[in-house]
Amino acid sequence: MHRPRTLGALLALVLLFGAAAGAQQPLVLGTTDNPPTLEPTESYDFPGWWIIAHTHDGLLQLNPHTEALEPALATSWEISDDGLVYTFHLREGVTFTDGTPFNAEAVKFSFERALKLNGDPVFLIGDIQKVEALDETTARITLGHPDATFLGKLAFDAPAFIVSPTSYTAETVDETEKVTAVQGTIGTGPYRLAQYRPDEIAVLEAYEGYWGPKPPIQQVIVQYFPDASSLALAMRSGSLDVAWRSLNAEDLTAFRRDPRVQVIEGEGGLSLRYIVFDVTFKPFDDARVRQAIAHAVDRDAIIQQAFGGFNRPAYSMVPIGLPFRLETYPHRNLEEARTLLAQAGYTQAEPLSINLWFDASGHYTDREADVAAVLKASLEETGVIQVQLQPLEWGTMVDKFTSGELGFFLLGWYPDYLDPDNYIDPWYSTAGGKSLGTFYSNEEVDRLLVLGRSFVDDARRGQIYRQLQRIQFRDAATIPLWYNTLEHFAVAKPNVKNLLLPADMRLPLWLVEKE
Repeated sequence: MHRPRTLGALLALVLLFGAAAGAQQPLVLGTTDNPPTLEPTESYDFPGWWIIAHTHDGLLQLNPHTEALEPALATSWEISDDGLVYTFHLREGVTFTDGTPFNAEAVKFSFERALKLNGDPVFLIGDIQKVEALDETTARITLGHPDATFLGKLAFDAPAFIVSPTSYTAETVDETEKVTAVQGTIGTGPYRLAQYRPDEIAVLEAYEGYWGPKPPIQQVIVQYFPDASSLALAMRSGSLDVAWRSLNAEDLTAFRRDPRVQVIEGEGGLSLRYIVFDVTFKPFDDARVRQAIAHAVDRDAIIQQAFGGFNRPAYSMVPIGLPFRLETYPHRNLEEARTLLAQAGYTQAEPLSINLWFDASGHYTDREADVAAVLKASLEETGVIQVQLQPLEWGTMVDKFTSGELGFFLLGWYPDYLDPDNYIDPWYSTAGGKSLGTFYSNEEVDRLLVLGRSFVDDARRGQIYRQLQRIQFRDAATIPLWYNTLEHFAVAKPNVKNLLLPADMRLPLWLVEKE
């Protein structure tokens, strides 16, 4: 009971201050997505990247309507013939939100800061070999290897966003984060971070000197909730203008019938839930067992019984809307599952007995136990598989799957960059397999992944990534289950306008209007 009173009092003070100052009424947005850190070189989750994307810019950006790459802090760029050297021509007259001028030296500082601190997500830009300030408005970045995904990373990844040379920086990321985890860093974005209290509130204030179109709403208050039920309750009470990420299916269904609000559904959906196998862990070292499970899972039952029909079944690890996508995973076929199990030596008399491990701490959803129960039932319909459910706390689960102690478990994915490469490499490259628990290793797949990133020609890339997607099902180190479109809904008061939920799932506050 103590926490809601504290948060309510804090929110009331913020609103009272705005009213006393004669300011425009703020937008109050509620969410369950509380960022653990606002340090761009250490933040590696959707909530942190979303806040950072409002206070910072990259050299490029994604158009929120089309997801196409377009200029941001760089107005144009050239790439050398060998794909290693990128020359960026920078926007003039830009300042950071503390008034510091933006220039090529700031670009150099920002990337060198990220590479020096080398926090969790910095590997995404870790192939940068050198950053040079050629003059005030020209920066050059040299890579170690050609990478067709590099420009996309500059537009999407927090460690690639440009931070001011005045941002706090210590010798290590741990020391730096003691300040910047809550204080954040200084960017050139449409908003500056006025206040952040973890688990409670973030206050964003529009930056008057922003180089782009000025946000219609001068102040946004982001209120954090511990769960979907309390978020929905606050929306019903009228204390929120917007409720977003994430609401339960039952609450969304009720809101759709409520004339006091509007329900906005996003475009596409890049969040994926899936099964992981450690391919070195018996009996999952047999591809026939993995393929049998792929034929036996009942995606529709999971979506209906656990999520009220709000999610979308996934037959490809690559989401709808990304290029080169193929649906290579099969629809449900129990007979084929039984045939494969028989070939692997399992029958009703000699069944396959397996453990299914899943998070029990709400890391993904409070419906994870329901998902596991439906998955268990669908596999046991074969008459050949027996499943024991094994819940774990998230931290313990991560420790166990990265050390090779779990053979069969549930995970979720939100992309590091918008490219099919990022829905294959994390599980099917030798390095990725070690970090996400598949322990898959195939020299030909490693070669194809490097080759796919080295080409910029869509025809050649498409051929490679379609081949890799066929291998994904053949070797079945993962099984896609559903695209998490339930996370891609917002509920808003009728006077909230231009609330866009783009395919990348990042609600752009700088477009929102409030009448």
